[in-house]
Amino acid sequence: MTTYRPSPPLLLPMTTTSPSEPSKGAKLVARLSKIVTSIAEGRAKGKAIAKELRAIADELVGEVEPPKQKPSLEVATAEERQVFDYWQRVMGKPQAKPTKDRLAKIRARLNEGYSVGDIKRAIDGCAQSGYHRGENDSGTEYNDLTLICRTGAKLEAFREKSGAAPTQTKDSSPSATTVEVAIEQLQRKALEQLKANNHDAYNNTQTEIARIRAGGVRGATGGPAPAKRAAGGA
Repeated sequence: MTTYRPSPPLLLPMTTTSPSEPSKGAKLVARLSKIVTSIAEGRAKGKAIAKELRAIADELVGEVEPPKQKPSLEVATAEERQVFDYWQRVMGKPQAKPTKDRLAKIRARLNEGYSVGDIKRAIDGCAQSGYHRGENDSGTEYNDLTLICRTGAKLEAFREKSGAAPTQTKDSSPSATTVEVAIEQLQRKALEQLKANNHDAYNNTQTEIARIRAGGVRGATGGPAPAKRAAGGA
């Protein structure tokens, strides 16, 4: 004869949420209900609703979007920094930063064979253009490094505005350095004269720059300028 034995009672897991404490799902439903009510009553504000819905979505998914990091500035080489500092000084932009796009344009032109002097002269040419300084209908300045160094052709166009001859090679000899320093000083002087609307002095300074370029180190150090050919000579 088989003896009947009752099965043990089924034990259900006890919930940790007390009857008085609503579950996470109930809380989310309540928040959604408030949103729907505010929309129906015309009290809803678009940005506030969007922010609340994103917060609810994050809780449901269990992931929170990481905070956005500010883009870091690139480390510039000595030549790139030299160009940036010169542009910053000439254009009067002490608060400007050596951003990634600015350094990238400088680097691209240097890699194409243009010298630091070439880019500096292009900066001078842009600074001497009234239109690019903001003397235009909109009053907008178009003198950022990203424009000056946008392409080789753009750089050459600005360089021509400065009245400077192109640099053929990157010469680091003492004589070339002397000429470069003298010309840079005169170019700064010319810019100040141009800003003061002293056009006669500006033209004289540009003539002096041209004389130094033609005379090399002797012209830069105060030596005699090259002899001029007599009119009608052979």
